[in-house]
Amino acid sequence: MDLRARSLLLAQNLKQNYADLTAVLIAMHRQKLFVKHGFTGVFTYCQEELELSDAQSYYFQKVVQSAVNVPKLEAAVTSGELSLSQARRIVPVISKSNAAEWIEKAKALPQRELERAVAAVNPMADHVERIRLVSETQAEIQLTVSHEVAALLRRVQELESQRTKKSASLEDVLKMLTTNHVEKHDPVKKAERAKPLPKEFPEESQRALPMPVKHAVNRRDQGRCTHVSDKGKRCDSQRWLEIHHRVPLAKGGPTSERNLITLCATHHRHEHATV
Repeated sequence: MDLRARSLLLAQNLKQNYADLTAVLIAMHRQKLFVKHGFTGVFTYCQEELELSDAQSYYFQKVVQSAVNVPKLEAAVTSGELSLSQARRIVPVISKSNAAEWIEKAKALPQRELERAVAAVNPMADHVERIRLVSETQAEIQLTVSHEVAALLRRVQELESQRTKKSASLEDVLKMLTTNHVEKHDPVKKAERAKPLPKEFPEESQRALPMPVKHAVNRRDQGRCTHVSDKGKRCDSQRWLEIHHRVPLAKGGPTSERNLITLCATHHRHEHATV
């Protein structure tokens, strides 16, 4: 087999592998297997378990989530009728009612024309927020904001320049704003400033969470999900966190530090589903 023929065969196999992997990910999503194995969803599974790039993981996440709700898209992707690249471009506009139309456009239009067609319906479809490392000490932030937010950011830049008596960069402004926000709102920072939980603090079975106990849990868990998978992998998520009673309140479990753990919303639901 010459190199050209081999490249065509490999490309065809790659397309089929993408279709097969998408079908498997959709099935795993429906069966809630990501949570069972310690992942919060498609993205973290693709990124950490399959070792795909952030971009590939993001594309699979978007296509899988949309395909679950749009059967025609699921059929087109898992059969190989649409590539992952074509499918992820129409995710921002596809629905059950217009699926046939957008699938045909994705198949017929060149990439640029398809992107223009999607942008005509959803101007924000191509705008992706991301933080990308560009060196050992620097990262590049990409996002699109409204004119209102841009004006507010410029005003803060002016005020910070006035306050410090030097020209403040946007990086200076972001550092000031984010530092102040974390100091004011981060539960771990609040817990670090609070007094330690008294050793004789009463253990009661109550729905209301005493603030000293909440601070103790946040200090201990450091604002991260503590769920550990059957493979010994900790979730470590810092988003959508909730406090969970190991022994449920309904069974007399106390609202105490030793009976409380931090879980992300996904693993909190999983814990209650397995009780």
